[in-house]
Parts: sequence; C-alpha cells; structure tokens
Amino acid sequence: MFSSFTNAVFRVTLVVIALSSKCTASNTCKGCTDLDELTFEKLVKRFQVTIVKFDIAYPYGDQHEAYSRFAQDVYHIDDLLVATVGIKDYGELDNKNLSQRFNVPEKLPSIKMFLNGDTTKWVDYPENAEVKTEDLKQFVRTNSKVYIGLSGCIREFDDIASEFVKNYSTKMYETALAKANKLIEGYEDEKLKSTGKVYIILMKRVVEVGLHYVEEEKQRTEELLGKKISSAKRQEMLDRLNILKAFEAPDKLAKTEL
Repeated sequence: MFSSFTNAVFRVTLVVIALSSKCTASNTCKGCTDLDELTFEKLVKRFQVTIVKFDIAYPYGDQHEAYSRFAQDVYHIDDLLVATVGIKDYGELDNKNLSQRFNVPEKLPSIKMFLNGDTTKWVDYPENAEVKTEDLKQFVRTNSKVYIGLSGCIREFDDIASEFVKNYSTKMYETALAKANKLIEGYEDEKLKSTGKVYIILMKRVVEVGLHYVEEEKQRTEELLGKKISSAKRQEMLDRLNILKAFEAPDKLAKTEL
C-alpha cells in the first residue's frame, strides 16, 4: 500500500513539474522587458515610447506570440521599449497595484502605450482588437513619432502620405505630388521607383474619390488575399495593404489620463 501511495505521489509530482516547466516556457517573450512595481517608473521614463502588455503571470497563445514577434522586429529601435507586466490574482498579488493604477480591465491582455516617459497618461490598444504583429507596428506608427517600417513601404513616401491625409486639400495634394515625383527622379532602383508610383496612384484616387477610398481599397485588397493567387501576387497585395496604412487618418483611440 505504501509503495502504491509513493508511486502516486511521484506521478503527481512529475505532472506538477511538467506543468510548471510549460508555464515558464510559455512566459518567454524574446525582446521584451519585464516590469514590476519597482522598475516600471524607472524604466518607462527613459524612453520616448514604451508599449506595455499587461497580462496574466504566465501568458501563452497566438496573441502572446504575436507580441513577442513584434518585440523582436523592433528591438533595434533605441527610442522604443517593449515591455510586459505579469499580473497575479492569487498569492502575493504581484503587480495588482499597477493594474489598478492604469485601469487595466479584467479581460487580458491589455496593451497601453506611454509617450515621452509620462506615466500619467497613455494610449490604449483597441480593447476588442486581436493582437497582431503588424497591427502593433501600425499602432505605434499612428500614435507616436517613432517610425517602424512595414514590408513594401518607403519611409519618405510614408511621411508624404501621412502629411497628405492629415492636411487633406487640393493644395496639399499638389505639394505632396511634387515631393513624390522629385523623390522618384532621384531613385536609380527601379523597384523603388515602382513603389513610389503606387503611393502617387493612391493619392490621386483619394483626390478623385475621397478619403473613404482608403478603407474601400483595403477591403478590396483583403478580399483578393482571400482568393487563390500566386505567392508573388499575395506579397504584392500584402505590400499594398501596408502602403495603404500610411494613408490612414489617426485612429480615434482612447487616450486616458490619471
């Protein structure tokens, strides 16, 4: 009887160890900095932009992996800190006070962006939006001065498109068109020239149809991606979607202050 009991305890111990190891592995977020009550203020104030994912103590799944990929993609940007805060609702309630301080909802994860080291206000990642690597990049691009390049995009043309949309007018279009054409003339690489012309075509269509064209074109492009197309055509459509993001008006995201 004693032997059976010992074996049972041994098996349970192995299961606990295995689960513990799984939790530890799933918590890995390469490129992320773990913050807590002591380090939060100290580190956030040192960066122009800090994006923080408040989550359970041992996060896992597609959204956590997407956040980790985002952190790895932007690790080279000195002005951007990608961080995580693990919240425990048991035991010593680690970081529970941080979740209360920043109005973190019960539904996790919750992602917030802090600008210029100011922890008294922040920008919330859309609560009901799925956490995706490219969407996180766009979230930072739209709401800060940190530039994150997307596949198929050219920074100078992204800046032209963004300025064109923010100050949309016929005069702005003429100014943007002149800048774009001048850039294209200076390129020797045919691929850069071709990409630059895509931006010009999109600006022209916005002038002809209106700002709503951007969303309509995004939907059309996404529909094409849902069909059976070649890998080359798929990449072309993905790059077009990224270029269209440069034409999006600033999101009406919830900006919160303490």
